[in-house]
Amino acid sequence: MVAFPQWDGKPVVQPAQDDLIYPDWMAGTWTMTSTLVEMVASNSKFKF
Repeated sequence: MVAFPQWDGKPVVQPAQDDLIYPDWMAGTWTMTSTLVEMVASNSKFKF
């Protein structure tokens, strides 16, 4: 945890203007697996 800065606010970024662009190597059909054991939401709290 020491390696990460303490964020006190949101970083300043520009909003996206266009669609996301994905690299060519992502094209095709993907097989996905998950290690999710239970459908439980985390207790994380976010400020907007």
